[in-house]
Amino acid sequence: MERVAIAARHNRGSAPPLLVRHCSGLGLELERRFAGQFTEAYVRVPTRLAKRAIHAFNRFYFARIGRPGPALSNLLVFRKRAAPS
Repeated sequence: MERVAIAARHNRGSAPPLLVRHCSGLGLELERRFAGQFTEAYVRVPTRLAKRAIHAFNRFYFARIGRPGPALSNLLVFRKRAAPS
């Protein structure tokens, strides 16, 4: 079976079910879903110290918590279903 990785950015849980359903119709099944980054707030803060703190939190969240639901972006790994023989 072939693996296909799709990065899905969404608004806290709204898009992944739709994406999974759509991909299922294309012959793909969800193999794994995990958190990307928790927030992109670092683009809106003015100081380097604040940006570094937000990046550190993102790294901590990805490494230690990793729950996909509350994260801003999720990584979804799909597996292509074998063709019926």
